[in-house]
Amino acid sequence: LGKAVQNTVDAGKPVLFISERQLLTFHNIQGVPLEPDYERVDLMEMVMSHYRSYLDRFQADLKSQSYALIIAPKYGDLIQENVVWSEENNLWVKDVVLPLNCYYVMSNDGTALYKHGTMAFYKPRTDPCK
Repeated sequence: LGKAVQNTVDAGKPVLFISERQLLTFHNIQGVPLEPDYERVDLMEMVMSHYRSYLDRFQADLKSQSYALIIAPKYGDLIQENVVWSEENNLWVKDVVLPLNCYYVMSNDGTALYKHGTMAFYKPRTDPCK
């Protein structure tokens, strides 16, 4: 993980940590400016409150491929019905996952295991959605 992020930062390109920000806080990865707005908990809060101006800005940043690398879990894009938390899931998929997958693709590097979790590396698509 550190090498992929460090190579991106060394190339002068921005990295967004949607999750796993503790790697920056505890200096496991250094030299990455923290993007304060788009942390997973904050994104979910904005999704649940239907805060359109925030979500529109996030989606515009994705569309313009503002980040050379995004660190986030591998998100499923399944719309659910009649299951616990399906409404929350569906809003998350609509406002976060689909735009992310439209403009970014999980890297060929696959996923990186860190302790007991899995993180995905997303890189800008060469063929983004229209």
